[in-house]
Amino acid sequence: MKNSLKIVLPIAAVILIIVLAYYGKTTKVQVQAPAPDPETSVLGCYMASLSKDVYTMNITSQNDKQISGMLSFKNFEKDSSKGTFLGVYNGGLLVADYFFSSEGIDSKMQVIFRKDGNNFVRGFGPMDKSGEKFADFNNIKFDSKQTFAPSADCPQ
Repeated sequence: MKNSLKIVLPIAAVILIIVLAYYGKTTKVQVQAPAPDPETSVLGCYMASLSKDVYTMNITSQNDKQISGMLSFKNFEKDSSKGTFLGVYNGGLLVADYFFSSEGIDSKMQVIFRKDGNNFVRGFGPMDKSGEKFADFNNIKFDSKQTFAPSADCPQ
């Protein structure tokens, strides 16, 4: 019995080493994010003008339904704001948290846009008590005066 163990144990150890060496090898595989589908991609710059006010939305990242970018509301004789947004684009609606600075104060507010052809139309509605989120998505009204159209000139 002792003799058979002297033979079996080294053979088992060699087999184990071979198996570990074979399965333990890692290969580096580069994974590329899929290119945005031109049918569903909304990447790019969108601008709206209302009198002397200029609003800009630059969608810089789209990964499936996750979307992010920059928003700027340059108002002629009112407080302006500029910042980033992070949200979800699903079923023609973009709902995002807008992190912005206005008059030196950092704030957060939920924004919503509806896709209309190649454009986005901004929606408005009552906010909850925090003032950061919409109170009821059923009460959102989309204002065609704030239609963001594709633009090749996106100011930073």
